[in-house]
Amino acid sequence: MPLTSLPYAFRKSALFLGIAICLSQVCRAETGLPRAEPPKGRLLLMGGAERADNPVIWPELVRLAGGKGARVAIFPTGSRNPERSGAALTEQLRNLGLDPFVVPVAARTSASGTISDRGPSADDSQWIERVRQADAVFVGAGVQSRHRQALVDEMGRDTPLLEAIRYVYQRGGLVAGTSAGTAVMSRVMFIDADFVLQTLLHGTHRGRELDDGFGLVPAEWFIDQHCLVRGRFARALVAMQTTATPFGLGIDEDSGVVIEQGRTARVVGHRGAVILDLSQATHDAKIGKFNLRKARLSFLSHGDQIDLASRAVTIDPEKKSTDKIDLQKAGYRPNFDQPLFYKDMLGNMVVLDLMYRLADSPHEEAIGLAFDGLAARQGDTPGFEFRFYRGADTASWNSHRSHGDSHTVINIYLDVRPITVHGPLYD
Repeated sequence: MPLTSLPYAFRKSALFLGIAICLSQVCRAETGLPRAEPPKGRLLLMGGAERADNPVIWPELVRLAGGKGARVAIFPTGSRNPERSGAALTEQLRNLGLDPFVVPVAARTSASGTISDRGPSADDSQWIERVRQADAVFVGAGVQSRHRQALVDEMGRDTPLLEAIRYVYQRGGLVAGTSAGTAVMSRVMFIDADFVLQTLLHGTHRGRELDDGFGLVPAEWFIDQHCLVRGRFARALVAMQTTATPFGLGIDEDSGVVIEQGRTARVVGHRGAVILDLSQATHDAKIGKFNLRKARLSFLSHGDQIDLASRAVTIDPEKKSTDKIDLQKAGYRPNFDQPLFYKDMLGNMVVLDLMYRLADSPHEEAIGLAFDGLAARQGDTPGFEFRFYRGADTASWNSHRSHGDSHTVINIYLDVRPITVHGPLYD
């Protein structure tokens, strides 16, 4: 049997074991806590574009930080204007009853490109101690590579300030991030891949589209943000395949995921998060372009949670047994009886619409396409077919919750293959 036909988990198990051993052997002298020790703290990872009046995320932030009066260290490091961003975050968190302060560490841009300019605060013992004594850390939006440039040195080692952030998390505090501040929590993160279709066509490479993140989430999980609004679930699949990362968590805008002690992930907010599972997926390297078979996708909404080790999903108790969609129930009539075909698979919220409809459809599969429509006006152009299909373990729930996309869909399967769209697409 060719290597590429073996399940993903078997092909990559040796690599994952090596990663786990390496991580388990790394100790942080600054904190005095070994990396292998399970963190006592929580992460609040937000997908970006959170509304100031979000009725769920901000109260959850206050609660996880320790309540009103909690001391919060703000890192506006990813912003192109850290001073302005820091001031805005300070005002927002102070209005929530928290006690924020800005850590003035930033990257700068020179004529020759973006370089590290951490300034004296990166090694300033007073700032380091202030962060270590904080109840929570908030890592802001912007460009995730700026966070790395400011908080990781030229040798790839943590600065004392990043060590201080890890200390807060390890001892039981909260580390929150939004947008770029969420992406950096991965072992590996995107740094420059704005166009999802181009990522599908040309792949991802370390140092170009990908770089090391801070690795606060478990090493076998990849994190991406703005995921459903921008069709980024597809670029996450490419990065996961490239870096041998079996599981992914794509958090959408105005939503967050709370990770408790590195073990469970619970969704909060208006929309939700997509779970990407490549642990049993295969791909054919001989094709020469991105492809995969039998990926597994789930969508979790507010109150749903997943065990990051076992991948067991727990449905929000607000969803009752009567909310479950049961296509096998006698007399049940599916709500979406039309064949499901999508011409822009990477469009705003398209993947969620497809999954929700497929779970409540008499049809076993749905097809979506991704290609450059402008190029297709002129002639042939490459693209991809996304074939989604149900399995025996596919399940879905509605909800009567009044806000957001509150349904749940688990275990929708996906095959992706490269195609050619023959043009001109129309006269």
